[in-house]
Amino acid sequence: MTYLLWQIFWCLLATAVLFLAIGWLLRGWFGRKASTDNAATDSERLSWQTSMDGLRARLESETTSRIAAGKAMEDAQAQAAKLSSLLEQQAAEVRTLSQQVADMTPRLSMAAAAGVAQGSQLQSASDEIATLHSQLADRDAKLKAATVAAGTVAAELAGAQQRDVEAIHLRLRLADSEAKLKAATMAAGTAVAELAAAQQRDVEAVRLRLRLSALEPQLAEARQRDVEAIKLRVRLAELEPALANCHNRVAELERNHAVAAPTPVAAKVERDDLKKIYGIGPVLERRLNDLGVYFFREIALWTKDDILRFESHLKEFPNRIERDNWVEGARLEHFKKYGEELGKSQSAHA
Repeated sequence: MTYLLWQIFWCLLATAVLFLAIGWLLRGWFGRKASTDNAATDSERLSWQTSMDGLRARLESETTSRIAAGKAMEDAQAQAAKLSSLLEQQAAEVRTLSQQVADMTPRLSMAAAAGVAQGSQLQSASDEIATLHSQLADRDAKLKAATVAAGTVAAELAGAQQRDVEAIHLRLRLADSEAKLKAATMAAGTAVAELAAAQQRDVEAVRLRLRLSALEPQLAEARQRDVEAIKLRVRLAELEPALANCHNRVAELERNHAVAAPTPVAAKVERDDLKKIYGIGPVLERRLNDLGVYFFREIALWTKDDILRFESHLKEFPNRIERDNWVEGARLEHFKKYGEELGKSQSAHA
């Protein structure tokens, strides 16, 4: 019995060492394989999922089988323990019988020496020895049966160990499949995020194109206005010398004749932009032109009587001339444009 237990122990130890070696080799092989399979596609991920489901089902079935085998092994071990105790008991009985046979041998010798008188005792002893031999043969048969049962238990134990090896292989394949599935899921999530970002950029680009197409007419109009403004600036630059001569001529005539009303020259030369005076807009400029006022100098030389006279014509704009100080504004604009400073003395004299 001790020898059988030692054999079982060494078998388990060798199996554990073999499992460790196989696990180390499978880990290296699956590691190298995982390094080359990082770019898994969706079809491969589905196949991995299917394979992993199959492996899980097979692992569950193998686990169930292993549990059943474990129970069977426990039952076999219990039976082996019972058989071992029975073998020990049978061996003890065999030893007892052998001792009895050994004890009976001298008695047989004594009975043979005693002669016929002890024939009945010799026959009885012979019958007892035959009975003991029969019991010994029975015990040997039971011992052989126990040995066969122990071999069966060892075979079942080896089968259970083989199923444990297969279960370990299945677990390794399941772990590898789960790692591949996780990597494929992460790759799919990254691709989905990139696709969403690209779609967002496409939407923004479409919005910008729509906005650009909506602004195209305004942009064309602005460009047209820029072209017209450039043409006007060129035309104004061409007319600047003649305009300066006209202004000089008008100023000279006004100094000579001190004319407050519009002159025929005013209609021939370019008028001042009265809107540059603070408080005068396009409407007031037209009203002043209708009243015969075209130049900064005319407003700069107004007296109080002139202010009252023009306010009587601008009743819808009460007290705008003094409130916005048109006279000072006209003097400032006249000085900016012609370089001539008009003082209050000139206004009073006029």
